[in-house]
Amino acid sequence: MSLKIFTPMLKLIWLITMLLISLIEILPFNSDNVPVIVFYSYKLLKAALFVAFGFETPLTFWRFDSIRAGLLMTLLSTLIIECIQNMSTGHSSSGLELLAKGALIMFGFVLAFNPRYDHELSVFGVHVQLIPSQKV
Repeated sequence: MSLKIFTPMLKLIWLITMLLISLIEILPFNSDNVPVIVFYSYKLLKAALFVAFGFETPLTFWRFDSIRAGLLMTLLSTLIIECIQNMSTGHSSSGLELLAKGALIMFGFVLAFNPRYDHELSVFGVHVQLIPSQKV
């Protein structure tokens, strides 16, 4: 199995992930009236989206090929997300939340480095060959 990286399709998937994160951050979630399983599923989804966003970035954009670029992208992304969240009703900024989001994005970014340079992604025994397309 193979997957082309640095393609317009991966850019679209990256954009959809970013929009989902923004939507989840903007829409208020009232945790008072939901079962515990729903609350923790919501939190897990948020965490997974932040890690996925970080993971997708170096596989989507060929220029993000160093930790320095990852740190810059993480900082900008978390600041933008916090600004979006601040503009919505019912949310407030938190330094701890900013650090947690940044850590999750950076974790995903670092996880994608080996597959990017090895040109192979292995998940639960499934091996996917990563084929770089033209650097666009």
